[in-house]
Amino acid sequence: MKKRMSLLTILLFLLVIFLFLFFLQQGREELQKVSAISPVSETAEAPSLTKIVDGYVLDREQFQTASPGAVVLREKNQQAPSFPLSLKYTKYPIGYSYLLFEKGGISVFSERSEDALSYGTPERYQKLDYEETLIVKTGENSVEEWYRAVWEKDGELKRVYVKAALVTKRDFRFSEMEEVVNKAQRYFEDGELTYVENYREKNGKAPLYRGESQDKEGNKRAESIAAYPNLSNLSEFTYLPDGTLVRYLSEKGEYIHVEVVESEESFYVPNRYIPITKAVEALNRIIVIDRDNQNEAVYEKIDEKWTLVSYTLATTGKVGAYSAPTPMGFYYMMQKRSSFLYYKDGTKIFQGYAPYAIRFTGGAYIHGIPVDYAYTASGETIVPAKREYSQKIGTIPLSHKCVRNYTSHAKFLYDWALPGETIIIVI
Repeated sequence: MKKRMSLLTILLFLLVIFLFLFFLQQGREELQKVSAISPVSETAEAPSLTKIVDGYVLDREQFQTASPGAVVLREKNQQAPSFPLSLKYTKYPIGYSYLLFEKGGISVFSERSEDALSYGTPERYQKLDYEETLIVKTGENSVEEWYRAVWEKDGELKRVYVKAALVTKRDFRFSEMEEVVNKAQRYFEDGELTYVENYREKNGKAPLYRGESQDKEGNKRAESIAAYPNLSNLSEFTYLPDGTLVRYLSEKGEYIHVEVVESEESFYVPNRYIPITKAVEALNRIIVIDRDNQNEAVYEKIDEKWTLVSYTLATTGKVGAYSAPTPMGFYYMMQKRSSFLYYKDGTKIFQGYAPYAIRFTGGAYIHGIPVDYAYTASGETIVPAKREYSQKIGTIPLSHKCVRNYTSHAKFLYDWALPGETIIIVI
């Protein structure tokens, strides 16, 4: 009996081994068949599910089946602030993104087609609140970009469409603005913040840079100071404009070692250009101006949190014989004036005044709408009342170097900005 059970066990064991080897061989044969039919290639790629048309990445199947005139892509290219929002100025509300009509005669339509009903033509320099971008199929391999916007016309809000190529989309770049606010906060926490001072070159004209009035980076000599990377080579320096925000590091003889907040570079500057080692007593207010988009945002520290208290349009400086672009950088608020006078180009004759002025570098101010003087028949000067509004605010650079605001917003800033607590950043 025991011998019979042992024999049965051996037979079952041999059967299991036979079945295992049989199925293993069958699997190898199937794998060889598959490999022979479709050999594996390391460079093989799956068919693309997308199609690139005029630079847009589109769903291939959707684009191929869409009829001409159909929307094949919708985008909402807009930034929202991540900082808390508590607006203290709301006179001219505008969206986070908007469309600028730099030319007149541009029609807007009820639908995304020039064959649709025309709602009219916004005025030159008018701004419409942006809603979204629509990519419309126009052919087998072509698309057209349209914007959808909101237009307030005759007291009524209308949703309108306009060809993107005909207008300029502008944005409040809140992420970039918040980034520079955070950078200023880090510098304030890390050490003493002060500024360089050479308004009207009262502390001495900076030397020429290799016989020229601008350095190798294009910075101008006027109302600037010479900043030396190394005191062993005084022939090599950079011009730093009046008002530039710096961190005080140390003193070395007749020089003060500073770090420029914008560039994060360190220099030695003659100590006569540093009025005080710690000018920023408490960093609580920051104005950020965006040259590219011609707008600005205003931040205040409320309950220890940076908070957006205003965002509005602005006009910066232009290139010209008697004007210059508003310089980029971090600046200290050096002066507030209820108004200042400006000259007629190329003369020392006063042409008019600008109200509610905040000076931050050289002769550059944030101010309200400028007002030219008028004259009587006998030549007597008439000082007109302040002007509140200009359609050109927030359109293209037009000023001599300053930053123009609506006059009511300039007044808001004038009352709000505090000495020793306020800086201006131009991006």
